Amino acid sequence: MIYVRPFKAEDIKAFKPVEPIGRDLLIIPDLAEAIERSGLAVTGYIDGEIVCCGGVHPTEQKGHGEAWIRLSKKCQQYPIATMRWIKAGMNIVEETYPFEQLNAWVRQDCPMMIKMIGMLGFALTQTKTALGITYGVYSKRIKW
Repeated sequence: MIYVRPFKAEDIKAFKPVEPIGRDLLIIPDLAEAIERSGLAVTGYIDGEIVCCGGVHPTEQKGHGEAWIRLSKKCQQYPIATMRWIKAGMNIVEETYPFEQLNAWVRQDCPMMIKMIGMLGFALTQTKTALGITYGVYSKRIKW
């Protein structure tokens, strides 16, 4: 079972994520601290070990949010518990916050993350390249 608590800035450095991107970008102290202050992110742990972090942050476009998640390899050992944790978190976000649309960038060379984002109801809307890496931009409309 994955237990959850509010995200703390130092949590992002606690593990190496499965998706080979973002760790160095998310270690930027100001960004991690802003995520913590937002209250829109959580940390998951198993047996006291941090195994995942994720959340949603509002974007400049009114009603839109950017979903993000970082999973450790240990989450692959608990795929059902991991998906339950993620779906429960997404349900809370969708029911609690006034987002009209959520977007998420997913590396196109990470099939596990592509499958997971599809299971969460996101659809590929475009592809973009950043820092030489191709990402799919996945979107999900929220009913309000």
